[in-house]
Amino acid sequence: MADLITRILLAITKRVPLPGKLKWKVGMRDEIAFWDGHMARNFLTTNPGGLSSEAIFRLDKNAPLQEKFTELLAQCTSDPIRILDVGCGPFSLIGKTMLGRTIELTAVDPLADAYIELQKKHNIIPAVVPQRCDGEQLHTMFEPESFDFVHANNCLDHSYDPIKAIQEMFTVLKPGCYMYLRHEVNVAVGAHYVGLHQWNFYPEEDKFWITNKNKSVNVCMDELFAGKADLSLSVVGKMMINVIKKH
Repeated sequence: MADLITRILLAITKRVPLPGKLKWKVGMRDEIAFWDGHMARNFLTTNPGGLSSEAIFRLDKNAPLQEKFTELLAQCTSDPIRILDVGCGPFSLIGKTMLGRTIELTAVDPLADAYIELQKKHNIIPAVVPQRCDGEQLHTMFEPESFDFVHANNCLDHSYDPIKAIQEMFTVLKPGCYMYLRHEVNVAVGAHYVGLHQWNFYPEEDKFWITNKNKSVNVCMDELFAGKADLSLSVVGKMMINVIKKH
């Protein structure tokens, strides 16, 4: 019955002009259902194939940071290096260790409480317990300029106000440090604006744009951060990667 209700609500979000945050809340139901099934298929040692490679990495407390992240942190002198993973899901994918350095990883997600309940349901122990916080509300939990690296993977385009979330991430980032964003290009168009998919991230003339369905919001992040940061953009397959260095 719950799945049926979720499908009906998702269909409504496609056809009815609901406020952005209400559409986002409806989409959250679908996200929780996805992770419930994903955990059952990939994160249980009792499954015929055991843990998936994804699960092994996500659950490993000693999983190394990806090389592309260690390169951005090479000049960081902080001890420990403080990393914030925004929209981490139930299990952060960023890695937890760096050779010769101490990493302090903080992972936040709007659905952290629901994910913790799913972890209990499936008897899964996370390497890092997610904390409940919207990307748009980071200032309520963290001081300005308190992190050496801020990361978001395939999540901000699912938020109710991605521009505000990116601004919040920038605020908690230390000067001279990097923010790393990786998102699917024009995911809302591909998903027909159902559920969480209300925002498009896309490159145009080597600049990073965010827009909604009717383009009542259409913002160039390069212009938003002009004079405040250096931005670089690359596209790998269907994913757009934005690296922002704070002045």
